[in-house]
Amino acid sequence: MRRSGRRPALHPNLASKTLVVEELQIITATGRSPDDALQENPVAITFREGCTYRRVLERWATGRGFTLLKTMECASIDTILQLVAGGLEISMMPKAIIEQSKWSHQLAAHPVDDNKGLVTTHAVWRHAAHLPRPLSALLAQLSE
Repeated sequence: MRRSGRRPALHPNLASKTLVVEELQIITATGRSPDDALQENPVAITFREGCTYRRVLERWATGRGFTLLKTMECASIDTILQLVAGGLEISMMPKAIIEQSKWSHQLAAHPVDDNKGLVTTHAVWRHAAHLPRPLSALLAQLSE
């Protein structure tokens, strides 16, 4: 699966289907704006290098004139949400995850300007005379 803000450029032997479009939002502890958090301590709590959420956050910060001096990498969504809720700077997550989090009452969600936080996840596979059964079942379920 591939996450990006646009449709993947495909080789003629590949096909794709949009799985989900997510709205990413910047998160801070309640009562803090992203700008205030970054001015005080330019640290982001993110997944490892290569993560789309991290890339969108870095572009957003750069576009607002901030340089992220440090990045704290975490392996789980819950860890990131808990650290941000506890006051450790900013991160970026899909709106649906933020709203369903048990820490949602301790988080402030901030929309990303100009729909730059919209991210599309695509399934990409090779054209074949016969689709593998699991892929065929997934695509059928997504079409419902």
